[in-house]
Amino acid sequence: MNTELRATPHAMVRVDIPTAMGFDDFRREFEAAAPVFDAEGVAQLIARGGRWEDIQAAAERNAPNGLIVYASIDIGQVMAVAGHATKCVEYLLGNHVVAERLFRHDPVTALYVPLRVVVRSDADDQAIFTLDRPSSVFAGWGNTEIAAVGVELDHKVARLLRTSTPPARDEPHDRKDTPMTTTVIGATGRIGCGKSGVCGTRVAAGTAGRLSEQQAELLRNTWSITTAEADKHRQTVDRRSSPVSPASSMRPRRMT
Repeated sequence: MNTELRATPHAMVRVDIPTAMGFDDFRREFEAAAPVFDAEGVAQLIARGGRWEDIQAAAERNAPNGLIVYASIDIGQVMAVAGHATKCVEYLLGNHVVAERLFRHDPVTALYVPLRVVVRSDADDQAIFTLDRPSSVFAGWGNTEIAAVGVELDHKVARLLRTSTPPARDEPHDRKDTPMTTTVIGATGRIGCGKSGVCGTRVAAGTAGRLSEQQAELLRNTWSITTAEADKHRQTVDRRSSPVSPASSMRPRRMT
């Protein structure tokens, strides 16, 4: 029986992606591209004694773009009661067939799949798509097969965003730039590429309501831009990781 309590610092990279689409338009397109999980259909398959191959086939039908929404929370609707004007929806986004390829190696990966995604509005009511980049999340396991699934999820999210945000027309060169930022998150807080803790670049914004080709290209590339950074920080915090004895860490201290 394992009685050892372990504390493992875990670095991740959060990515904020400007969609160049109005919040309501992006939400509609995104939810159309990532359908709601057919929980009833899967439950019926299991009740009939369906095989894993049947679950896989059902997932392919349910997720034409490779990803499914398992749940959504309209946080902005609740926060509006407190006087906040920001629109904000959280999604649990994933694919249980892909998740199985993580679960087989370590069931603790279920902490991070489905992926948690937040779509919020900015001051101009444009949608910002935010998530912890999957490859940076699963790099922390030190398992090449788990890490490979993380990279695959990176590409699935990128493809989904390309589906949700159709290409823009060519832009004049004097358009205002829109920042796409990536932030490395560690156990002790924000660990960044610079003093501000934010590493990022700027790209030309697309025509209103559409993601520009330049932004789309950066979206495809941004997954690899910070992988080395995340790995470097993961190695740093991994060296700090050590077993914690329940007897020493959880015993109440005597007050003097």
